[in-house]
Amino acid sequence: MFRPLSLAFFGATLLLAACQSKGSQTSERRRQAEAQARSFLVEARAHLQQHDFARARQRIYAMRDSCRYALEAREEGIVLLDSVELLMAQHHLQGVDGRLLAAQERGAMAEAERLQRQFDEICRQVKFYQRKLQYDKQQRRSHP
Repeated sequence: MFRPLSLAFFGATLLLAACQSKGSQTSERRRQAEAQARSFLVEARAHLQQHDFARARQRIYAMRDSCRYALEAREEGIVLLDSVELLMAQHHLQGVDGRLLAAQERGAMAEAERLQRQFDEICRQVKFYQRKLQYDKQQRRSHP
């Protein structure tokens, strides 16, 4: 009678120990991945400050590919990527705005109409990325 009970207790103890061991490995793997991912994010922010949007985006994608267990950093990367896309669209909008004004001043109506359509499309992109950035900031959560 005690033998089946002790075997069950022994089995449960082994199972619990195995789960705890795996959990500590996973947690260590996550800590290492988070640390590595932070360096990618620092690089991406530096590129963003220099308006090097392509490199900023590339560092975020590289972080996502190589740091699969860095859940916090990956969520931060989503928000940072939204910021990259927003700033890139705003930067593009400024350039189109300048060309549009110049075309209007020259009286190049066909070019001005084309640039106006482009301007309107980029305005929609800016609004989209503003909303997406707001939404993604609200969706961030903590991962134990």
